[in-house]
Amino acid sequence: MSATETDRLRIALNRLRRGPGRRTRYPIAIRHEVASHAGRRLASGEPLTSIARGRGLALASLQRWVAAERPERLRPVRVGPTPEATSARGAAGVLITPGGFRIEGLEVEQLAALLRSLA
Repeated sequence: MSATETDRLRIALNRLRRGPGRRTRYPIAIRHEVASHAGRRLASGEPLTSIARGRGLALASLQRWVAAERPERLRPVRVGPTPEATSARGAAGVLITPGGFRIEGLEVEQLAALLRSLA
């Protein structure tokens, strides 16, 4: 998080800019580098607005880049019995994720083990 890293990123971003009023498409590599740098600065307590301003970036762009670097998190779910979720071996659960994935045919204990392994 040295000043030289900040200066190097600022210079790299300035070289890519097209000029006033023109949109700039930043390469994915520089977006990852800036987002990683911003994540370290955020962890040390610097506000995102200050980070964006210091690099000459729009706050919305930096917010998107930082959000894209964060891993997706699973949300807690409550598993309960349903009348149609029974099999010859016992109760089977069905898991439908917010992303639309459907997992069925596993017993509740197997679903719980799957969720624990993904957390």
